[in-house]
Amino acid sequence: MFVDRLQSVYGKNKPIFTDEILKSFAEYSSAWVFRSINEAEAAEKLKKLAQGVYCIPEATRFGEICPTAYDIASKRYIEANGEIFGVVCGLALQNAMAVTMQVPAVTEIVSNREKSRKRCIEICGRQFVVRRSRCEINERNVRAYAILQLLGDLKKNERLDDLARKRIVEYLKEGDIGAEQLVDMSRKFPARVAKRLLTDGVLDAIA
Repeated sequence: MFVDRLQSVYGKNKPIFTDEILKSFAEYSSAWVFRSINEAEAAEKLKKLAQGVYCIPEATRFGEICPTAYDIASKRYIEANGEIFGVVCGLALQNAMAVTMQVPAVTEIVSNREKSRKRCIEICGRQFVVRRSRCEINERNVRAYAILQLLGDLKKNERLDDLARKRIVEYLKEGDIGAEQLVDMSRKFPARVAKRLLTDGVLDAIA
């Protein structure tokens, strides 16, 4: 019953946080919940991924599948249950936008759910840098925030080439982000970000 209820809500191969398990069994005592967690672990029906994070492993012909460190970080800081509250930034975003070919060793995230200006965390042996957002990130503005963050992360002497500019403009247009929204949100960022919108040709390209 215990694992069946969790699976009906969260499915297999998905991160499940301890607080979510407690909420799913709110009619029971916390002692009963933690005892049930231990019993499910012993029966190999529930697997502990990290402190306070579990999953119902999925068996395949290639072996057991479990969520990755990124899956855990994403649910905690970027998106969960259809709600967006964070975005990947840094080299990972720059790589996706063809600004750089570098592959990041550490994933950087900006999130509404982080209170620190900058914090380094480790999940399942993988390093992440998490920063608090300058304003609320949501489904409507996440793409605008991502590009403004990207421009803010660039070094003073770095410039967007034609491929990067094209990729950025396509990304913004896919999210129906216009120049007015970009300019309005840029006020939450340092002045140099608004300046780069003009000098790097992003505003002209989406106007």
